[in-house]
Amino acid sequence: MRTFTIKKSSGASRQIYAPSKKERRKYRELLPLLHATERKAADKAGTKAVAHGFVPGRSPVTCALPHIGPWKVTISCDISSWFDSVKTEQIKQGLLLGGMSEDTADDILKVITIDGAPRQGLPTSPVAANLAAVKLDETMLIMLPSFGSVYTRYADDLTISLM
Repeated sequence: MRTFTIKKSSGASRQIYAPSKKERRKYRELLPLLHATERKAADKAGTKAVAHGFVPGRSPVTCALPHIGPWKVTISCDISSWFDSVKTEQIKQGLLLGGMSEDTADDILKVITIDGAPRQGLPTSPVAANLAAVKLDETMLIMLPSFGSVYTRYADDLTISLM
């Protein structure tokens, strides 16, 4: 695995992990299982409509559409250092909620995380972050009023609209 650093527009730097072709193939083989598990976890948590980033069939447009309309306030925020802030235990919680056995979850976590996080550049990092965010999404929906609000998330960008 090769790593390199790029400069962000803020002046800070970001480390990128670039797997070899053989490593990339191994990561990509896990993607269908991880996507299916994330959707099952989101369904069980009641958050299936929230995530739009890196979800097959969804896009920034599908994320924005629920916020068009009579809303009085729309709040958008970004979670900084998204991939680096996701912890292995959060991903595991999503894997287990999605029906994966503890042993299988532990084996997969050894592959899709480096030093305890899904690193930028790994093909599995976006879905791993979505698995970790299922509980965040569930908490957000619990905290928001059951009527007169909508919440969507595109990767690390959270958007809330209120009446």
